[in-house]
This record gives sequence, structure tokens and C-alpha cells, in this order.
Amino acid sequence: TNEILQHIPERKQNEISLMNFFIQHTNVSLLMNENAVPDVRVDAETILNKLVQKNNAYKHLDESKDYMPAHENVQYTVHQLILLLHQNS
Repeated sequence: TNEILQHIPERKQNEISLMNFFIQHTNVSLLMNENAVPDVRVDAETILNKLVQKNNAYKHLDESKDYMPAHENVQYTVHQLILLLHQNS
């Protein structure tokens, strides 16, 4: 979060800001969680990998073997996040 915020100088002028993260690509998504415990990210990836098997018998293989699993993963995540930021956050 701090890496992103340091590139947004306008945030320092506002007490409260809205930050919109949007990915237009159809096989990429966003997943946000706290960064306090690294195992949360590992567990989330494990769960997604169980839900969407990479070596399944997918029919849509036009671009690559990872293309269809990526499309399926986004069904469980989002393309847009809107965050409310307070100046002291």
C-alpha cells in the first residue's frame, strides 16, 4: 500500500480520498487482504488452485494452456476495488 500511496501526491492534500483500482483485462483480477500474516496469501492461492485446476481438460486453448484457468480464477475475485483512505491511514 505504501508503495502505491507514495506515487499519489494529491492524497496529501485531502483528508479523505477514494482510490479506484480497475483492471480491464478479462483474465486478470485483484485480490486484497491484510499483509500481516504471509500465510493468508499462500492459503488464498492454494484455495484458488483447488477451485481451478490447471491441468483440466479445457476446450479453450487458443492462446496458451494457462489462459482458461486464468479466466476461471477471475470468477472468484474482482476486477475493481474502491478504497476509502483517511489521511492518518
